[in-house]
Amino acid sequence: MKLKLTNICILLVAANTSAAASFDCGKASTRTEKTVCSNPKLSKADELLSSSYKAALAKVEYKELLKQTQLQWLKSRNSALDASKMLQLYNERIAILDAILNGSTSSILVAGTIDPVGTYKYQEQGLTGVMEIKQFSNFPLSWKAVIQTVNNSNGDDCVFEATGANPISTPNSIESGFESIDESTDPELSEPAKFTVKFSTKDAVITVHSKGSVCGLKGSYNGRYSKTTSKVR
Repeated sequence: MKLKLTNICILLVAANTSAAASFDCGKASTRTEKTVCSNPKLSKADELLSSSYKAALAKVEYKELLKQTQLQWLKSRNSALDASKMLQLYNERIAILDAILNGSTSSILVAGTIDPVGTYKYQEQGLTGVMEIKQFSNFPLSWKAVIQTVNNSNGDDCVFEATGANPISTPNSIESGFESIDESTDPELSEPAKFTVKFSTKDAVITVHSKGSVCGLKGSYNGRYSKTTSKVR
């Protein structure tokens, strides 16, 4: 009898280990953590997602963008009302991370949700302008941006082109890192601009990480752009 009980205990320990989450279930305190620990499929998915996320984070250059989208995903997961919805969110996020790892960036986007291509009007902080987005390549998926802005107070303008790739999709947005195209032969004028564009159905928001040398001292292109057309002429 003791031998049988011992064998049963060993099997239970092995089962719990195989479905272990990425965190210590002995310290689970939130509703989400307890749900994950009590469901073998969720526990396995959590461990797989953790592994995929760490690998993707080590591979990509746009680490901050990936961290931001991971935090957004965690908020969605924590808001899930049941284990079924939570598992769906895990599977979707794992597929995105695996696509990043495999270099299949085109599969990151969800068909029919948001298309960044189009013309955008810029009017913020005393500046006006326009941004045009065209698809540059389908695989890997990338875009070309043509940005023209003017400072209304002093007339300083900012005109340049940039390419963006490695998009990351959430249910309501697509984010992509962009870098300006260098057309100058002067090393002092060739520092590229680096920025992130977050596209939604009605607008796009640019967050500048490195202004580079594309806009001079007073030119700017940071901020919100309202989408005016879905096709670039």
